[in-house]
Amino acid sequence: MKRAFILANITAILLLTSGCGSEGVNEADAGSSAPSEEVNNTLNVVVSSNTEMETNDVGSVLSSSSFDTLSLYHDTIHIAAAESVAMYSENVTKARKAEIAELKEVALSYGDDMKYNEYRSDSSTVVMRADDAIISVIEIDTLVDDNSGEEKVTYLCYACDSATGADLYFEDVFVKPKKLATPIKNALYYSYGDIEYTVDIESYINERLESGELVWALGGDAIHFYFSPGEIADKSLDALHISLSYEDYNDLLNASYRW
Repeated sequence: MKRAFILANITAILLLTSGCGSEGVNEADAGSSAPSEEVNNTLNVVVSSNTEMETNDVGSVLSSSSFDTLSLYHDTIHIAAAESVAMYSENVTKARKAEIAELKEVALSYGDDMKYNEYRSDSSTVVMRADDAIISVIEIDTLVDDNSGEEKVTYLCYACDSATGADLYFEDVFVKPKKLATPIKNALYYSYGDIEYTVDIESYINERLESGELVWALGGDAIHFYFSPGEIADKSLDALHISLSYEDYNDLLNASYRW
């Protein structure tokens, strides 16, 4: 089984746990761009670290996963949101267990050529905004193949309504998506004007706005968009991140989630 197929297949599993996502392949020596904004949130969303692993009959680790789960700490008001966050975390955990179980079978298939813990995944989650209106997070997943020296970095987003607990998708939050096309394009060229893009940016943004497939988050003072390594530029580059201020673009949001 080819490793490239494995990486792509595992990414598909992870995307099932998220309301939106984009993926790209990155060389192992290239970094990733983590969200830089953590805000003063009014809801106490706790991020907990977890580790799952698969071993062989003698206890040697064949595959492993480190990932974050979320919970609302002692919140007796936002019950629906707490349940939604718990379900999200349960889905993440199930996806991680499925991921490393499949990677264990791949490792075993190599017989005497098997390498221990050749496949491992690391995930980090950043709470961008958590208030009475919305809980919005960004998840950064990295799947490493030590044998080929390749890693796949995937940016995902998750959001839920703090009052109803309903999962929020792009079309739930943005009421005038087409008006985002020019600001996103201009922000990319302003922040990353010296790189070579591998897609026609204007067409790509318009297509993703229509399908709602952009990776987004609402932060403390801005709307954030993320593009995974290899998505719109060379895969050797870090993820691209832009932000649009609420002051300028608040009217493009559903009134319930404006700042």
